[in-house]
Amino acid sequence: DRVEEEEVAYEAAWAMTNLAGGEVHHCASLLAAGCHKTLIRLLRSSSKVAEQALWALGNITATSIEARDEVLENGIVDKLLDILERPVATGTVLEYVCWIISNVWKGEPGPAAKFVRIGVT
Repeated sequence: DRVEEEEVAYEAAWAMTNLAGGEVHHCASLLAAGCHKTLIRLLRSSSKVAEQALWALGNITATSIEARDEVLENGIVDKLLDILERPVATGTVLEYVCWIISNVWKGEPGPAAKFVRIGVT
């Protein structure tokens, strides 16, 4: 049933949020398992699930330049821009989007030029 599926997705995103907020090797394990790709796909879900996925992705992008780049390579910028265009985005969702954007654009070296162009067009 749809409600159960959504609850499972939320709980899975919540678990990934906690792991990504832990030690660097925990986040590396999430990336190696491709969890960031699942989290990016969950951004199309209900507000509750998308919000949790955003929090997890924020934790991942804050971990390291390598983690940030892996998330960038998997299309996070386009998804963030889509969320910003949604009329129903909550304040918390918008806060997480802004946090991820700040994580993506900080650090040395900065993100590849192709991602900067996507974000400003």
